[in-house]
Amino acid sequence: MTFADSLDILYEALERQLLQFAEAMPADKYNFRPSPGVRTFGEQLRHVGAVQWVVGSAMQGSTPSVDVGDGDSGPSSMTAKDELLKYLRDSFQCIREAIRAINEHNVLEMIPNPFSPAKSKLSRLALAVAYACHACDHYGQLVVYLRLNGIVPPPSRPK
Repeated sequence: MTFADSLDILYEALERQLLQFAEAMPADKYNFRPSPGVRTFGEQLRHVGAVQWVVGSAMQGSTPSVDVGDGDSGPSSMTAKDELLKYLRDSFQCIREAIRAINEHNVLEMIPNPFSPAKSKLSRLALAVAYACHACDHYGQLVVYLRLNGIVPPPSRPK
């Protein structure tokens, strides 16, 4: 098994689960906000997508090919369920493509941190692991959003 294979297994699971969450939430609940001052369900998905576009592109030495807004929030005009699902799916394609390009020669190569390029560098491995953890944080938040709306998260449903 390669570095890329190991990381891709993790991102494949994250992709499957986050897309299941996105599909399970009704379109009219994408503007649900559990309390003032926190992101809506749709904003959470857009945030994860934007960050994955930024990180995946940085790992490939390029800039995102889509609108990522400020790099943290994504394009604010994007609010509909169908466009957010596509944005999230495509962001996973971008980051998983970057992960599949990791090999024994470049795994520890230091590249600019896409969120602080002038100040710091990270290895490709550190960047990939850090943003898997980031997606896992949002996984936990999205579980709460679904449950507050009476929806059992798909991974928690009886088989």
